Amino acid sequence: MLHTAKPFDLRKVGVKPTDRPEAVIDDFTHGLRDWYTLEANNPHHWEYSTRKLADPKWRGQTGQRLTVQVQTEKPNELVIIT
Repeated sequence: MLHTAKPFDLRKVGVKPTDRPEAVIDDFTHGLRDWYTLEANNPHHWEYSTRKLADPKWRGQTGQRLTVQVQTEKPNELVIIT
């Protein structure tokens, strides 16, 4: 049996959120723990993905911009899909 509760109902009974928004999506201090890899052994097309980009915890505020800092061993093409 599935039970659900909407945010309004939770607030009404006094439930308080314990998680807070964060500006940094990942600093990789834990490696690629929150990422999954597709085609990692394909030298021409591989992908690292995370569901964090769709999570409200990491959603930017109005006017903010997403910035990415990447360092590679040789020139490459970077594609970001959100």
